[in-house]
Amino acid sequence: MATVNSDQVAGIGGVSATPRKVYERDWLGTSRKQSFTYTVPAGNQAIGDILRAVKVPKGSFIVDFWFGFEAMTTGAGAASADVGLTADGQRYLAGLSIDAAGEKRAAFVLDKMPDRAVIADDDTFFIFTVATEAWAATKKIQGWIEVVP
Repeated sequence: MATVNSDQVAGIGGVSATPRKVYERDWLGTSRKQSFTYTVPAGNQAIGDILRAVKVPKGSFIVDFWFGFEAMTTGAGAASADVGLTADGQRYLAGLSIDAAGEKRAAFVLDKMPDRAVIADDDTFFIFTVATEAWAATKKIQGWIEVVP
């Protein structure tokens, strides 16, 4: 069994046949967190409505996310949401129960993260879709996504 180095690791240790300077951004990685907050307006949020939480930069990919929410139920059913991207509304989570207050982190959906699909256009958003019951007025959802360019 052999141990091999990426170009970046080889550059750090100077073991490459053609050493090059490795910048901190290459060694540690560059990432950007984008946060969001949303309060459901009076009159509730209807089933099928889409919350565009964060615009995802073209050419990047999502490596992590976290969001917290209040109990979103109106009492008429079981509130849930789909979590994904503009072109794939259930990319990360389908039918997530948001009936009671809680939080969700990408670490708990490891089969989907990190998402190596590079964002191909300038019109992609990290979204929540109201799934099975309208969300109650004045309830809040907030969080962040972490992207790597």
